[in-house]
Amino acid sequence: MGATGSIGRQTLDVLRREPDRFELVAISGGHRVDELIAIAREFAVEHVVVAMYADEAAVRDALGDQVMVSSRVEGLER
Repeated sequence: MGATGSIGRQTLDVLRREPDRFELVAISGGHRVDELIAIAREFAVEHVVVAMYADEAAVRDALGDQVMVSSRVEGLER
């Protein structure tokens, strides 16, 4: 959760150093949609959750049909 924030970025650094030990399958983020898209591509995640419903279409367009994109609390619950 919060992949584009301070703790999220630190966690991603750990995952980059230990790619054989961990698999990132889902990420969430707030308003840094471009960063979220870049992270999703780098780690080939299966599910991206954005804070705002209005951002879903842009993320879906950027990532294609292979990634489930949702928003708000409902997306986090999935």
